[in-house]
Amino acid sequence: MREQVPRGIDLVVGTVRQQPHCVAVCTHLGIDITRYKVVVLKSSVHFRADFQPIAREVLVVRAGGGEEEQRHAAQAADDSRFYVGGTLGVAVITPDDLDVNTRHRSHGNLSGGVFAGARLGALPIRNGWPVYAEIGYQDIASHKVSYYVGNGTTELTARGHSSYLAGKVNAPLTQRLSLYGKLGVARNSVTGSTPAGKTSRKKNLTEIMAAHRVPYVATASAGHLPDMLRKVEKAKAMQGTRIITLLIPCMDGWGVADDGALTTARHAVESGAFPLYEIEDGRRYTLNHTERSCTLSSYLSLQRRYRHLTAEQIDSLQAGIDEAWADLLQRTAASKTPAN
Repeated sequence: MREQVPRGIDLVVGTVRQQPHCVAVCTHLGIDITRYKVVVLKSSVHFRADFQPIAREVLVVRAGGGEEEQRHAAQAADDSRFYVGGTLGVAVITPDDLDVNTRHRSHGNLSGGVFAGARLGALPIRNGWPVYAEIGYQDIASHKVSYYVGNGTTELTARGHSSYLAGKVNAPLTQRLSLYGKLGVARNSVTGSTPAGKTSRKKNLTEIMAAHRVPYVATASAGHLPDMLRKVEKAKAMQGTRIITLLIPCMDGWGVADDGALTTARHAVESGAFPLYEIEDGRRYTLNHTERSCTLSSYLSLQRRYRHLTAEQIDSLQAGIDEAWADLLQRTAASKTPAN
């Protein structure tokens, strides 16, 4: 149907909803569109095969009003350059259970977090999937974890946090529902082994267990396998609680070279940072590796996580290692002296 409207505009309206696939929608009404300076079509793709070859230029515009205007306003709000938010969930700590005679129990706690991000652009998919860069922090909260060993119970308390940096893609499913995925790097709790996080000295678990007079407590290293295997066999033959603290370098977390894990483990022992010793019944001390053939500085230099330390900070750590080593020698000597 062709209608005349003011100012020399011809308007073609169809009674059946369909796309303007070809110029016949106009020519069958006697309209020669090549005589018009501007031809406006309500279409985004289907018109191009027949109309685009005879057009000097094609401009794609957005029509306003009604639901579409509301949808684009909502999309504009969703596509804000920067955003912040918060999260609330349940964090559960589930320790590994390696002994068939040992069971554990843990409880989930509420875990809050915050995040912030910025919109970077959009992927060329459908109407464009927004792409964001996001940074977030999640508090893991405190957990009490109970281990059942034989007829005894050991309860530990854990607390930590997790932070991440990620790229996020938002894939719209409907106007009000979307699906997003993240790809990034997360960092878990900052502990005493990371000086930038906790500046106070970490607790000595071996000495804490010895103070409870457990039958056997020892330290072992992946860099000294014969010593580690001997201690495992010794612990297996004993009754009661037996604890071995094993040092295995985390190559990614510590920033150790691909071929430097064993070297780092050996330097930890030989510098005195991680001495190898045993404590039986909380009283009898045995020092298994008595030579200190390298400095703490050489051990720290193998790990990128310590590269920010100054010479003064390393000297302070060395003094702490020397003091702990002297105390360990004294305890070892005292346990060999017969009681009067």
